[in-house]
Amino acid sequence: MRRWKIRAGVVLALVVLFFAPRVSLSLVYRERIFVDVASTRPQTYGVLFGAYVWPDGTLTDVTKERADAAALLYHSGKIQRIFVSATERDNQQTTAIAAFLVTQGVPAAALFLDELGIDSGDTCRHFAALTDRGLLISQGYHLPRILWLCQREGVTAEGIAVNRLGLLGVRGRDPFAIFFTRTGRFIREAALTWPIVLGLDGQFSQEAENME
Repeated sequence: MRRWKIRAGVVLALVVLFFAPRVSLSLVYRERIFVDVASTRPQTYGVLFGAYVWPDGTLTDVTKERADAAALLYHSGKIQRIFVSATERDNQQTTAIAAFLVTQGVPAAALFLDELGIDSGDTCRHFAALTDRGLLISQGYHLPRILWLCQREGVTAEGIAVNRLGLLGVRGRDPFAIFFTRTGRFIREAALTWPIVLGLDGQFSQEAENME
């Protein structure tokens, strides 16, 4: 029995250690994350972090939610321009997102396209070359990590949790699917946080500039 308790204690300690950086980031940045448009402070740039689009150019729910939020923020006067950062390697994400924004009434002149936003680190680095302040547009699970990444690049940023804006009519097939999706995302973010903590994220990054 004692050996079992020791093993259980070790497993619990490892689980706590695994999630500790992710939880810490959530606490550090919680005051910089908005959950509604009204309380969001106006910024010149909104930073739309790209995500997967379907082969026919249709946006997935995750990507559309971010794009819808960016359009809403633009039309509400909270942002003046949208920095769309994604990759053209897989189904031309940047082009598809920009085209969708135009259909939502955002002028093409208000869009700044970064076609080398292969990962979140790339996006923050490229945005930092443009300006040092912006509003990060993504789901709540993603924001603590990207706020940290952008801060590391010298960007003073805040974020808006697009999943809290009620933009998706249906979220998941059922409560179990929603639970497992959210749990998977939290685990993924915890795993992606550790390379940053250890200073190894550059080795895992696809380093967009080196792939041109």
